Parts: sequence; structure tokens; C-alpha cells
Amino acid sequence: LRSVLLRPAKVPSSTALSEQEEIWIDAWDEFVVSMRENCGVDRLPGFPLWADDWVLPADLLIPCDTPKWKSDFLVKNAGFYGAHKRYIDSWTKKWGVYSAKFPPSRRKFEWQAQDTRSLWEAVIQLRPSGIRAKRPTYLPALVAITQTSIIGSERRRLAPREAARLQGLPDWFEFGDQSDAATFKQLGNGVSVGAVWHVLLETVNRYEKILGESCPGLVEAVMAAPKDPDAALSALR
Repeated sequence: LRSVLLRPAKVPSSTALSEQEEIWIDAWDEFVVSMRENCGVDRLPGFPLWADDWVLPADLLIPCDTPKWKSDFLVKNAGFYGAHKRYIDSWTKKWGVYSAKFPPSRRKFEWQAQDTRSLWEAVIQLRPSGIRAKRPTYLPALVAITQTSIIGSERRRLAPREAARLQGLPDWFEFGDQSDAATFKQLGNGVSVGAVWHVLLETVNRYEKILGESCPGLVEAVMAAPKDPDAALSALR
């Protein structure tokens, strides 16, 4: 991830987080850190945490038509809340988690960052289904809809140029004067040239004999092509 990041002077203002977004992340960051340091939780649960469904196990009511996957999550959330009720109650009150400041989607949290020490050290997505955290060695797939990843350590969103680098596009490639949203949509609908080329090359190598009989021209073209697609792209400048 570090290899694709822009220098601060080149980061566009459109990557900045809003004040409210920083509050949501600050709140859940405190939750992550305190769970480890004050509540003795070595690793946060792998299931999604749903603040709107935090009740004591004895008070949990699950409608009979609830899907099993959701029932399992409700049971796990109730157990988690029961084990940490004192801290959770103080945390939700401090940050106003059940107020209008936190819409329902920001009361849901999914920790997939393993041993990452804090939320601000993770890669974050503010999704309609909740806030999701990933390890900083991993970046979620680019998608055509706008769920641009937040680089926690940079305290900002991914820039279009950084997303282009992740897709294997050289820095000289330009998107014209179109909006960032349109650029991210293009990148989300695209694929990484380098990744596709690697898969194609390895497939041809593995099935060279079969392909040589059925598609000899394909094998010859692949074998004669540059091993590095970036070199071929640079030649087009």
C-alpha cells in the first residue's frame, strides 16, 4: 500500500474526511483500543457488531422467521454485550451512539484487521452495511459504487491516482477533467492489467501443449509479448 500513496503535496482536497466521519472513526477507534487495554479482549470478534441489537442474553427475542445467519449474529452480539456491558454502556453514552449523530449504518462495525492496534491504523470503509476495518496490508477491491477506502494512517480517503496505481495504470495516464466519482467508477469497473497478464501467462505456460494444438497463434503471441505490461504501456506514450 505504501508504494501507491501520493506525497502530501499532491493529495487532492477531495480525499479529506468530514468532521462527522472523523467522529464516527474516533468513537470506534476508542472502542477498539479500550476493548484490548481495559476489557481484556485480545482480539475483537470476527462477527459484525450491531449496537442496535445489544441486549442481555436473557432479554434477547428473535422472531421465528429470522434467517439462521442473522439469528447466530444476534446471539453472539447479545453474548458480547453481556460480557462487556459496563464499558459498552459508558462508551455509547459518551459518544452519543444512539443519537442522530450516528445513523444506523454507523452503529454497525466489522473488524477484519486482526491484530492491528487501532482503527486509525487500519484501512476503513464506510459502507451502507456498516464500518468495516481491514489490515493496512490489504485494500478492498475497487468497486463501481462509491465506497472509497480510507487510509487510516493518512486520515483521508484513497485518491484517484492511488486507485489508478492499484489497477496497474502508469502515472502518465490521465482521466481528463471528469469528476473523481466518474474516475472511481471507471476503475471499479476495470481490472488490473498486471494481474490479468500474470494469470494469462501462467495459464498458457501450464496448458502450452494443448493450446499449441488448438490455438497456436495465441501461444506465440503470449510468449513473444513483453514480460512486463508496464513496459508495453510506456512505449505507447
